[in-house]
Amino acid sequence: SLMSISGEDVVGGGAELADSIMAVLGPAISALDKQVLLTRHSQTALGARIEEVSTLLTSIPTDAPCEVEEVVRKLDDCQRRVVTSSARLVALVHRMGKLQREIAREKHAHTKDINAPPPAPPKR
Repeated sequence: SLMSISGEDVVGGGAELADSIMAVLGPAISALDKQVLLTRHSQTALGARIEEVSTLLTSIPTDAPCEVEEVVRKLDDCQRRVVTSSARLVALVHRMGKLQREIAREKHAHTKDINAPPPAPPKR
């Protein structure tokens, strides 16, 4: 179409401008449309998952008390047993160390007696 601006004839018009704008913006709009569709699908899946979790949570009985006291009592008993066993092990290690030192002393004394020169015969 022909347009007249300040007495000059200009070739082209709004349709070609719109086509060139759409050529530039078209891919961006298509990508945005795909993202909107993906978001809608993910929201639908999320809604279904929330419904599953909600159903699961409502199926859990809320009136059943938890037996925490019994579990705490058992844990305290186990801790007491571990502490007692640990103390016994420490005492046993100390006793074994003492026995090993005594054995080493006796062995050293016995070896010293065996390797000692024979006593001098008595003078007569």
